[in-house]
Amino acid sequence: MTTKLYLNYSSPFCRSVLFVAKHLGIDLHEVNVDLVDKQQLRPEFLKLNPRHTLPTLEDEGVVIWESRAIIQYLCNKYGRNSQLYPTDPAERAKVDMVLDFDLGTLAPALKAVRITKLVTNNSTKGAKPTEQQLTTLKDSLTVLDSMIGKNGGYSAGKHLTIADLSLIPQFLTVTTEELADYMHVRHWYSEITAKEMPYFDEINSMAVKSIEDRTRRLTERADKS
Repeated sequence: MTTKLYLNYSSPFCRSVLFVAKHLGIDLHEVNVDLVDKQQLRPEFLKLNPRHTLPTLEDEGVVIWESRAIIQYLCNKYGRNSQLYPTDPAERAKVDMVLDFDLGTLAPALKAVRITKLVTNNSTKGAKPTEQQLTTLKDSLTVLDSMIGKNGGYSAGKHLTIADLSLIPQFLTVTTEELADYMHVRHWYSEITAKEMPYFDEINSMAVKSIEDRTRRLTERADKS
């Protein structure tokens, strides 16, 4: 049975699943969900995922949403011999800890600043993040920078794990200048994407195109309203 991934390349959480699948050599049947046309709200999709979120995985009758749960599932089922998700309890706990930190702290902080900066209609043009949003993001990046420094270049151990592959897609729209104070984060991002992710450029280029297309279509619709 085909393993389907319902996704949109503009979502960093969808790309994290793609990164893990590529790393493990898993062949996914990709089903693009158009967020501008709100295809995620169609009845057939709501039957799969009542939260109407992406990514959503459908594998042999099993349906999973939430990107971190999906990548854990893929590793448990298809990558049992991979170091991406260590089997040692202590090492796995470190990975889970970073995934939880990302879910509860870093990802929301990055999203808050990213969404505020993103020009999607005339009412948000020129908007700037609030001081509280910037402070929260700064604190979160400081924690991540410290973890990477202590681990010698990785977020959750001494080698690449799903924690890294979950975090990296979220930095697509973060500029080098914005990471000026986070030496370890800058080095981590550039080194891993260049040396350990041969699939990165292909997926990243599709993400850029998807984001540009989505922003253009939303802007056009706002101008017509």
